[in-house]
Amino acid sequence: MCKKIIFSICLLLIGILIYYLSYKNQLIKVGFISSFTRNYIPDILWTMSFYTACTIFSKNITKNYILLTAVYVIIIGIIFELLQYTGKVRGTFDYYDIIVYIVFSFIASLIEKYYWRDKIWREK
Repeated sequence: MCKKIIFSICLLLIGILIYYLSYKNQLIKVGFISSFTRNYIPDILWTMSFYTACTIFSKNITKNYILLTAVYVIIIGIIFELLQYTGKVRGTFDYYDIIVYIVFSFIASLIEKYYWRDKIWREK
């Protein structure tokens, strides 16, 4: 459990650092890779961090729990995008952000299923 907490916090902090550096114009603004880094890597890291945080304190992680957690993370991401679209939250609405939330929620669920869940069960 401690490793999951550290993993989740590290992902979140790296995402915040990238967002902060891009906000302060410290990242290069030319090219696909820099654009992808500025616009989508923080969302990817947030998704992975949030998913992991949602599963940290669960004792019995079943396949249904893993799937429902992925859906929950996707819904929260979509809500934030819709709030940006309506102007109630600062930010820019982007359809690609929603795609990032969907894809990386399921990647996080695969990591949960094949790495964290097996590792936790092996430690018991």
